[in-house]
Amino acid sequence: PEGGDLVTGLPSRVYLAAKDAQNEPVEVEGQVFDDRGTLVSDFKSTYGGMARVSLTPAKDRSYNVKLTRPKGASAGKTFAIPAAKASGCTLRSVDDFTSSDNDVKVKVQCTEKQDVLATAVLREKLLAKLAVQTVPGAAATISLPMGKDAVGALRVTLFDTGQRPLAERLIYRGLGNEMRVSVKADRKSYSPREKVTLTVETKDAAGKPVAADVALAVVDDTVL
Repeated sequence: PEGGDLVTGLPSRVYLAAKDAQNEPVEVEGQVFDDRGTLVSDFKSTYGGMARVSLTPAKDRSYNVKLTRPKGASAGKTFAIPAAKASGCTLRSVDDFTSSDNDVKVKVQCTEKQDVLATAVLREKLLAKLAVQTVPGAAATISLPMGKDAVGALRVTLFDTGQRPLAERLIYRGLGNEMRVSVKADRKSYSPREKVTLTVETKDAAGKPVAADVALAVVDDTVL
């Protein structure tokens, strides 16, 4: 579930990932049914075996996934979707993969009227926070302001007035604006224990040099 939990009566999205027997991603298609056999939704993976479905869980209902492709993938097996909580809050992102807006927007909906606080943290630095009051039956859109230079996995957390977390999700900010890292060796190949000289360059999306802290791992590619 997108915000961590499904909540009865509140619209949410469930994310799915499929892998084969070798633990490698596999593209799939499937359907979501409730415990009465009613078809709720169809889905198809979009990349790396990953997919998402919209779901508003009903009271006293449970939900399962059944794969339809590739043929024989499930062999009659179903996969349970996590059970919904009777009350709580959901957190959904307003998709903006290219960060065309300076704000990060999320939709918040709760089963009860209450004051909530949304925070946005990037690499352990608090970038924005905003308090709103939720009303049952309606979703509140929260806009968390931040600059275009905020690139990476943003952690958005929803708290109650007692600072207890209610929901949380990661939102990737700045798709296409990632830092470019290049590593160049002074030679094409080396003998064992021979000195190696590497040049590491870090540039922004526009090709301009930027300062960065990087980590380097050296492995033997013959054993990978």
